[in-house]
Amino acid sequence: MARSLDVPFAEKIAYSFGGVGKDFVYGVTFSFYTIFLNQVVGLDPLITGFFFFAARVFDGINDPLMGTLVDNTRTRWGKFRPWMAIGVLLNATILVLMFSGFDLSLLGKYYFYFTMYLLWGITYTLMDIPYWSLIPAISATKDERNVISSLARLFSYGGTALAGVLVPILIGDDWSMENFLNIGFISAILCVFTMLFTITFTRERIVIPTEKISFRGIFKVFSQNDQLLAYIFTFGLFYLSSQVMSMAGVYYFQIVLNRVELMSLFLLVGGAGGAGVSMLAYPLLANKFGRRSIYLFAMAITVLGFAIMSFFSYVFPEHPYLLVPVFIGGWLVFFALGIAAVGSTVMLADVVDYGEWKNGYRTENIIFSAQCFLYKFAGAFTSVIIGITLRIGNIPTLDPEGIPTQAVTEFGENAIIFSLFTLPIFFVIPAALIYMKYYKLNGKYHEDIIEDLHEQRKARGQAPDEE
Repeated sequence: MARSLDVPFAEKIAYSFGGVGKDFVYGVTFSFYTIFLNQVVGLDPLITGFFFFAARVFDGINDPLMGTLVDNTRTRWGKFRPWMAIGVLLNATILVLMFSGFDLSLLGKYYFYFTMYLLWGITYTLMDIPYWSLIPAISATKDERNVISSLARLFSYGGTALAGVLVPILIGDDWSMENFLNIGFISAILCVFTMLFTITFTRERIVIPTEKISFRGIFKVFSQNDQLLAYIFTFGLFYLSSQVMSMAGVYYFQIVLNRVELMSLFLLVGGAGGAGVSMLAYPLLANKFGRRSIYLFAMAITVLGFAIMSFFSYVFPEHPYLLVPVFIGGWLVFFALGIAAVGSTVMLADVVDYGEWKNGYRTENIIFSAQCFLYKFAGAFTSVIIGITLRIGNIPTLDPEGIPTQAVTEFGENAIIFSLFTLPIFFVIPAALIYMKYYKLNGKYHEDIIEDLHEQRKARGQAPDEE
C-alpha cells in the first residue's frame, strides 16, 4: 500500500479553520435557540423540548442517508467538498430565517420555527458529515490523524466556545428579536467565510475505490460493525453529559446565581483553559499513555467535576466563594470533553478502517454520520431535560430585559442544579463501562487489523491513490 505523504501544516490549518464557523453556528443554535424560542418568541419549553427530540429522531434516519449520498458521489472535485459547499450555503440561509421575526399566530410560530429548525439540522448535516469524513481521506497514518483531529477539534471547539462567550456579551440585557437576528447574520457570515478555507485548500489524498451503497445497505453497515455500535453508545452518553452543562448553564448563572454575565467567563475558562489545553495535548497524551487510558481518565475526571459542582451548589448555595468550586469542577469537565472530542474523531477514523477490514468495503460518510447524529441527539435530549426541568421547577419566563417575571422558588433552583450537575453523572458512568467492555480498537489488536487491511487492499488491487 502507498502510504500517504506528509500533510503540509498550512493545509492542516486550512482544514481545521473551517470548523470555527461551522461549530460557532452549532454553539449558537444548541446553546441559545431554545432560549430564543422560549423567552423571545414565547413558545412552551416542554413542547419545544419534545419537538427537538423528535427532530433528532428524524436525523437519526436522515444522517446515514446523507452519508450514503456523499459516499456515492463521484465528481472531479472529490466526494466531500461539493457537499460541504452546498451545505454551508443552505445552512447559512436557514440560520438567518431561524432568528427572524414574523407576524404570525401562536400556532403559526410553532409551525414556522420548528420547520426552520428541522431544515437547519438537515443542511448542517450536509456540511458536517463530509467535513469530518475528510480526515481518513487526508492521511492514512495514525500519528497524522491524531494531529489533524486534534487541530480540527481545537478549532471547532473554539468556535463553539466563542459562541458561548460572545452571544451573552452581544445580547447583554436586551433579549430582543433584533439582537438575535444580528447573531444569526454574524453566525452565517462567519460559517461561510471559514468553510471556504476547508473547501478551497484541502486535498483528498487517500482515495479508495468503493462500491456504491444502497439505502438498504446502511443498516448492514451499522449492524455488522460492532465497534461502531460501541462508539455510539459510549460517546452518545458522554456527549449527553456535556451538552446538559453547556445548554443548561445559562439558566444556572441567570436564575440561580443571578449573574448571567459570568456564563461567558465560565465558558472561556473551561473552553480555552480546559478543553483547549487538552485538545492541544491530546497527541502527546495519546502517544505517552495510550488512548484507552486517557479516555478512561477523561471519564473519571468528568464524574469528579460534576460531583464537585453538585456538592457545593447543594450544600453551600449562599457561600460567597461558591464560584470557586463551580469553576474548578467546570474546568475538569471541559478538560475531559477536549480529550473525548479529539479522541472520538480519531476513533471513528479507526472504525472506518475496521469496517473496511471486516466487510470488504469502505463507508467513511455513513460511519461519520454517527458523530453528527450523536451531537444533535445529545442536544435534543438535553432540550427535553431542560423543558421538564423548567416545567417541574415552575421556572418563570423573562421579560425583554432578561428579568424573571416572578420569583424563583428554592425547589426551582434545586431542580436546575440537579439537571445541570447531578444528572450528567448517571450518563458518564455507563459510558465508561460500555467503553471498557466493548471497544477493542487499541494496542496490538488495532495495529494487526491495519496491517492486514493493507494486505487486503493490495490483494483487491485497491491501494489508495495519492492525488
